[in-house]
Amino acid sequence: MQYRFLGKTGLKVSLLGLGTMGFGSDSDEKSSEDILAMSLDNGINLVDTANIYNQGRSEEILGKFLAGRRQNIILCSKAYFRNGEGANDVGLSRTHILKSVDESLRRLKTDYLDIFYVHHFDNKTDLADLAITLDYLVRSGKAREIGVSNFAAWQMVKLREIQSGMGLAKCNVWQPMYNYIKRQAESEIFECAQSEKIGIITYSPLASGLLTGKYFSSENPLDLKISDINCRINTNSRYSNRYGSERDKYLASQFVLYCRNNNLNALETALYWSTSHNSVSSSLIGARNSDQLAKIFNFLKFTPPENLRQNLIDLSGFQISATDRIEELIQTDPHLR
Repeated sequence: MQYRFLGKTGLKVSLLGLGTMGFGSDSDEKSSEDILAMSLDNGINLVDTANIYNQGRSEEILGKFLAGRRQNIILCSKAYFRNGEGANDVGLSRTHILKSVDESLRRLKTDYLDIFYVHHFDNKTDLADLAITLDYLVRSGKAREIGVSNFAAWQMVKLREIQSGMGLAKCNVWQPMYNYIKRQAESEIFECAQSEKIGIITYSPLASGLLTGKYFSSENPLDLKISDINCRINTNSRYSNRYGSERDKYLASQFVLYCRNNNLNALETALYWSTSHNSVSSSLIGARNSDQLAKIFNFLKFTPPENLRQNLIDLSGFQISATDRIEELIQTDPHLR
């Protein structure tokens, strides 16, 4: 397993981290423990959960398994989404965050999180109040690092400016979605993170399985058989909205076809893509059972062909950049050269 520094936190994290959203649903307790054991045996030291994953069941399974192993794990959890029936059991208010963190720590059987993320931006909560709450978590020892998930670049910059101006602990970790289909993070998130020395941990590297090739006909990679398969993209509206467009399916089919034509394993190539950007410290993987996880760990022996990343960029037909319009002006306006 390769380890990379997480921005300027001083922490070194495994190239692959373990996401546990399926613990307590897709994976029962025994399967979850098998996945955890195999992950640790293969060098994973980053384990990610959230208070809403299966109504806290994911955290409970983790807490039971990590007893006696906690000191070797970088443990992360999150809060924002509704996790109760009360009027204040949602959002980033001080009330909801502090309650959620205390409940997560109880379920995880630990007295601190290595990283606490706010799970989503909340325009109903003043950012200064949020900054003070997050600072309290660090000063109280309940969180050693703080970060954000699913924030736009301007939202992260604005929060960090407030934290810096008030002399508070700053968010030094960022968790965006990133895979070959969803490349938006390359634009401003990765550029911002590099500028500010913020650590990046990405999620959904396999696009809910779409990039593994398993949903495509073996005879014709352009023939997508999702409608006939019991998968999240088919049964969960969040994932069908995220990966169900014709563009997404086309990009996935081209990716899978390229891999087959070049004798590359699509799953391993997708993981290579998500971890090969120089902004990324770690990418979160997940599995329903140890057999699936074993296939993922084959990636640790993956040797990319020369120019693989650039070839995949060329295949997609576009290159993400936040400065395209400026570059176009430079090409046409002599005063800007």
